[in-house]
Amino acid sequence: MGNEPVQTNPVLEVRQLIVDYVSTTGLVHAVDNISCTIQRGEIFGLAGESGSGKSTLAFAIARLLKFPAQIAQGEILYYPRDGARPINILELGPRALRQFRWSELAIVFQSAMNALNPVMDIATQIDDVIRAHDPHMSRAQRRDRAAELMRLVGIAPDRLRSFPHQLSGGMRQRAVIALALALHPDLIIMDEPTTALDVVVQREILNEVRALQQHMGFAVIFITHDLSLLLEISQHLAIMYAGRMVELAPQAALFTQPLHPYAYGLLHAFPSLYGARKVMLGIPGHPPDLRQLPAGCPFAPRCAWAFGACRSITPRLRQPDPAVSERQVACHLYDPAHHPAPPPASVDPALAAGDLLAADHLLDTAAPHPTRLEPIS
Repeated sequence: MGNEPVQTNPVLEVRQLIVDYVSTTGLVHAVDNISCTIQRGEIFGLAGESGSGKSTLAFAIARLLKFPAQIAQGEILYYPRDGARPINILELGPRALRQFRWSELAIVFQSAMNALNPVMDIATQIDDVIRAHDPHMSRAQRRDRAAELMRLVGIAPDRLRSFPHQLSGGMRQRAVIALALALHPDLIIMDEPTTALDVVVQREILNEVRALQQHMGFAVIFITHDLSLLLEISQHLAIMYAGRMVELAPQAALFTQPLHPYAYGLLHAFPSLYGARKVMLGIPGHPPDLRQLPAGCPFAPRCAWAFGACRSITPRLRQPDPAVSERQVACHLYDPAHHPAPPPASVDPALAAGDLLAADHLLDTAAPHPTRLEPIS
């Protein structure tokens, strides 16, 4: 694999985006200089703990942020399906933005009960979306389209006259997905769509999303704190921490060879269904206060392998191997300018990361390759 970009057919590109929240103590960087590209027709996973900036990034892309949030810097480029010039979503006026939403980009919110209007039945809510964006469609056509959407998401069309409170949690979530699909968008943002659902319904929703995406060809930004879900459905993943992206990688690469200690910790925070039993060790500490980020790497206070540079110099997202353009990581372990000596053979269990990073997590220091964390067994 050479240095040329692997991604060739983008639907959305985020460039150096900064989103601040205005507080009494100053500006808080909730999204800090983030850049990424979502390919047409792919599922792009976005993972991280609560407060890492995932939803803020999603709302910035959809232009749904309200004060005290403000976009301080960056571009969000949408590439139309007809090959026309990319559109900077941040420059759209109110009328153009209204037309852009739902027809080009839709969003599935975290809580389906709150996303649906409780005093309107499902048919009326779908009809309102279609009528607002396609006024030339007749009433009968809109009714047929609503029934088609319900069938697509696995709900009988006779439930169109149901109110949200008359539907189960899984059916409400499917109804919200149907709303998002109403105008055939190229990109759908799904902000933790399975959070409040039990594991059986969660599995059904994930299978439905994957089947719809493959059938209709839209791209998905799937946001969740559960990395195991993303590993199952995503083609590419981004790991966020303290408002920053700390690792970008293809799904298979992140699962078999996570680079950033935080990504490694997330992967080892849930048990395997197979193999021998082992003690699960979480990531020590808690996410930092964005109003008072520590100097250097924000993950350093929780990282078992932090060294001097980590506590004074902020790592930037970079390719650890120039020959592999799809992988990026923000960690000094992979920066030749700050490469540490090999770690000791064991890690103090008091760090709550006892077997997270074993002694062989580094490659031979003589090899001309960046260090890597050990593969997942």
